[in-house]
Amino acid sequence: MTYCLPKAFASQFLKALRDGTIEPGKLMEMTSAERRAFFEPIVGKENALQVNALFESKLLLKDQQRGLVSWAKSLTNIKEPVRRDMLAKIEKMDKVLSPSDEHGFLADLAEQKLGTAVTEDEAKKITELAQAASLARDRPTTSLSGVSDEYLQAAAALRHYVASLKPTTALASLGKNVAIIARNHLLMNPSTPVKTTVGQIMNSGMEMAGRRIATNSMGGASTELAAQANKEAWATFRATGMNTAAMESMDDTGTLGEKSRFDVPEGMLSANPALHKVEAGVRWYAGVTNKIAIDWEHNFTFTKFYQKAFFDMLNIGATNIAKGEGLSGAALKTRADAIFKDAARVQPSTDVGAIVRLAGQNQAARVTSTNETLMSRMALAVKDGLNKGVTGLGDALMPIAKIPANIIWNGIENAGPGIPLGVKDIFQGRAKFQSDDQKTRYEGMAQFAAGMQRLMRTVGTLAAAAFFTSLLTKSDFKTDNYGAHFVRIGGLWINMEYFNAISPALAGMMSVRKYGKTSDSSVDDLAHYASGALQGLKSAPGIDELSELVTSITKTNAVTGAEKYAASFFTSRGEPSFVQNLFRDRPINRLFFGAHGVEDEGDVTRDNLAKAATRRVNRAANGN
Repeated sequence: MTYCLPKAFASQFLKALRDGTIEPGKLMEMTSAERRAFFEPIVGKENALQVNALFESKLLLKDQQRGLVSWAKSLTNIKEPVRRDMLAKIEKMDKVLSPSDEHGFLADLAEQKLGTAVTEDEAKKITELAQAASLARDRPTTSLSGVSDEYLQAAAALRHYVASLKPTTALASLGKNVAIIARNHLLMNPSTPVKTTVGQIMNSGMEMAGRRIATNSMGGASTELAAQANKEAWATFRATGMNTAAMESMDDTGTLGEKSRFDVPEGMLSANPALHKVEAGVRWYAGVTNKIAIDWEHNFTFTKFYQKAFFDMLNIGATNIAKGEGLSGAALKTRADAIFKDAARVQPSTDVGAIVRLAGQNQAARVTSTNETLMSRMALAVKDGLNKGVTGLGDALMPIAKIPANIIWNGIENAGPGIPLGVKDIFQGRAKFQSDDQKTRYEGMAQFAAGMQRLMRTVGTLAAAAFFTSLLTKSDFKTDNYGAHFVRIGGLWINMEYFNAISPALAGMMSVRKYGKTSDSSVDDLAHYASGALQGLKSAPGIDELSELVTSITKTNAVTGAEKYAASFFTSRGEPSFVQNLFRDRPINRLFFGAHGVEDEGDVTRDNLAKAATRRVNRAANGN
């Protein structure tokens, strides 16, 4: 039965609202008893209870529920059945929780995540932060992403506070932060942004050309919107550290495509003040190295190239679909703009917007080597397994797992496998064109375009590799024991890691040139090509470390080899790589091109163990 306030009291209530006597903000801060007493002079004692109940159910309860939902969703590394149970309990709330009830409710949630109850002050802080994030999330924004900087900052504040409550020992905190420092030391070299930038410029050019050839379009109809969205997304990244172009939902917090924040662990419980200072100092230094190695050397360049490719693809993709709908002129631009705007939102509201957004993310991920591949999934699984076995071991052995795995895999795909894969997408996409379902037809358009682009990219790579092969002699190309390819230009040996997109194809063709004379069989030539193209698998994350350990052991005896490997391993991580490179031969080359990025003719007889140690630094500096 619906409650109806008598007309006379309703007039008094409206008057009190208009003249400011009733202020919803102040009402929300009162207890139920205080609100009932406040309402009595306005609507009478008999009606005060009902009016207060309506206020709580329509405003306070919804606000509290939204805050608690934000809190539950902010919890990371929690099993989904547990999260669903939390959300179900919140949805079933039929009354506003009192401060004591709220504390108990949050304490139950905290037990699930943190392994400890929260204090009343902590419960209050969680509620305030969760409600602030919820309100910011619901507040309208002019941003094309549909997500405001205010919400991302409020969500981060909630996430960091929750993380700071998780109890940990001094030993556990020190162990995690030492592992982070070791990882970052390995990555800290000026050559990192040089190599990633060169590689991504090449990837961007290939993908951009492929997009236009595949869609038979030199540009899109939403160029102005693309420029605006790109500018907004970069400003948001600078303000919040979040790349809205890569976000898959409002609650996505991943960085560099690895579904991880790469954050420094927060908080430590210890009654020993000296231990507190040591832990705090190590945590501070871990944060400094994280800023340099992850944010400056990786995240800034990756985000810039990711966003450029993403919004360009949205522009081309939205225009291509509008053309596919038979539109032209002003109608085409209007439709393309509408699709673009929806696809630019973190949570698109239409099927076509979601399809175009996913296609844009796939394109941008390839440019930055953060796409999903079989090898990257295997590398992340190994890294996670090592971290679970020994805290921080995976981070120390495989600093960044997904990117190096994808650099290898994407290059191998460009060496030939991309042709049948592209043809498959083309035929499957064409088949979906015939569907009566609109969403399926849109998916078909996107898949057909992706297949054409993959085909163009692979053919272009093979053509470029054939051109370079024609300019080289057998003596101008070499591959080391770890699968790294080098070409000689003048008196310099240049590591092909700068041009990984064509490196496997070039290595395959040079292997045919080098060994193909021994047989007239095309089957043998194909085997030589495959062998050369697949050499890079030796550098796959996890495999490379194992091969170095085995090499060290087999060259001497097991104990001595293991000791030398351990020494080189810890030395390479004990201080920032740029400091090590300052005191070695060829410091300029090492600083700006990596240990083996550019070598002269006299650099090929270096001690094998030293080469193994510096090779790890070089590989890490390239994002491996």
